[in-house]
This record gives sequence, C-alpha cells and structure tokens, in this order.
Amino acid sequence: MRLPGFFNSVLDFAWNLLNSTEVDDKTPIRSGDEGVEFHPFVLSHLTFAITQLKEIKNNLGDEVTINDVITGVIFYGTRLYMQNVDYESSKANASACVVLNTRKVDYQLVEDMVKSDAKGAWGNRIVFMPIPINKLEGQNPLEYVWGAHKMIKKKRHPLALFINDQLSKMTRKFKGHEAAAEQLRETFRNSSAMISNMIGPVEQMALANHPIKGMYFNVPGIPKSLMFTIVSYMGMLRVTITTEEGFINEKKLTSYLNKAFESILKAAKVTSQRKI
Repeated sequence: MRLPGFFNSVLDFAWNLLNSTEVDDKTPIRSGDEGVEFHPFVLSHLTFAITQLKEIKNNLGDEVTINDVITGVIFYGTRLYMQNVDYESSKANASACVVLNTRKVDYQLVEDMVKSDAKGAWGNRIVFMPIPINKLEGQNPLEYVWGAHKMIKKKRHPLALFINDQLSKMTRKFKGHEAAAEQLRETFRNSSAMISNMIGPVEQMALANHPIKGMYFNVPGIPKSLMFTIVSYMGMLRVTITTEEGFINEKKLTSYLNKAFESILKAAKVTSQRKI
C-alpha cells in the first residue's frame, strides 16, 4: 500500500470521528432543529439524461465518474441556492453525508449468504462518507465536479472504508445497538445534507402488465432538512429531493440545481473544445 493512501485513510478516519461531534453551521439548507425528522417534508424530482451526464464525464477525463458529475451538480446548485437566500451562507461550513453500500455483489443461494464466512454475506454493508460542500467563491463550475471526484476517490480508499466499518462493529459490540444508533443519528444530524444513490433497471419494467414510467426511493426518519436520493432507469437519472416544509423553498432549489447542471454542461463543452 502506498504511504499517501495510508495517511489519507488515517486522516479520513480522524475526520469522520470529528464529524460525529463537529456540527455544520445553521444555513438555508440546515435548520438544526431538534426532531427535524418528524417535521413535514416535501418531495420534488429532477430528471437528467444519462447521455448528457456521460458527455460531461467524457469531456472531463476518464477518471471522472457519473457519480462525480451528479454530486458536483448537487453541490453547485445547493450553494447557489444558499447564496440566493442568505449571501453570507455561501461561505458557511456545510457538508453532505454520502451513503455507500460496500457489500460485495456475489450472486448465490440464500442459505449460503447467511453463513458467517460467506463472500457476499446477507444484508447491506453501509458506510458513510462526510464530504465538505465546496464554498461558493466564483470558481469555474467544473471545480465542483473535480472537487467531488477528488474527495470521493480519497474517501473510498479500502483502508478508510475498512476502518469505518470496524468502528461501527466495535461500537455495536461494546456499547450496544442503541449507542450505535445514537452515533449514527448524530452523524446525520450534524451534517447539512444526505446523498444516496442506486443503479436501476436499464429496460422498462411493468406491474400487472402496466408499464412503469419512472421510479424513485426515499429514506424516511433521517434528521435532516435536505436529502437527495438518486436512481437510474431507462437511460434517465431521477434525483428526488426531500426538503423540510416551510424551511426550504423546494421550487427555488430545483431551479438552481437545473441552472447548475446547464452551467456545468456548457463549461464541459468549452473545456472539450479547448482540447481539440
């Protein structure tokens, strides 16, 4: 293992521990209210063509992923919204808790999956990557995509994921499930947003012979004012935005997210033309 990767993992581990106690600033996307998970919420949706996301990805280089692109769009659009509501909040500390499933995909029989030594053991293996949301300081919109790429690549290092997983296991073993649940709740509550995504079907599905036009998923009970859940389906990527009712203007937020996407798409095309 390379030393830089080792030190990055140690730093990430320390940062994640700190994030359990460090609290993001109260901003137009984080009310910080106790019991915010019980407040009414509003669901909004945005849909992006995967072909356009791939176009941005290809223009920025082979290492950039579609996840990097959509994360960059979310970060940029969110900061634009924050600046519009409260100009000073564009420089406030804000982070997003990215939910990642590290379970090894290994198709096998259920009776094999429940064994303790199974390669693809039953159940999900969830880890959380707190990622700082770039501050809005007049930079190129593409900096949000590149920034997301660098941060996610660093935090997805195998050692960092392993340490986070072992920390969760130790908490459950020595302090119990309630303590682990409380630690998880504080991790979510202290950050400003949550992002979770999953790969959906490529072909159209049907329910009782009725074609399904689209789908989405949501994660209820999370102590946050803002959540993004993303799923792909038939060449489209649907972003579902869960916002605290009466606190976040969901129409204005979706408008800035669309504006961020258009700005990043345009900037990526310019970058591609300069390379020719």
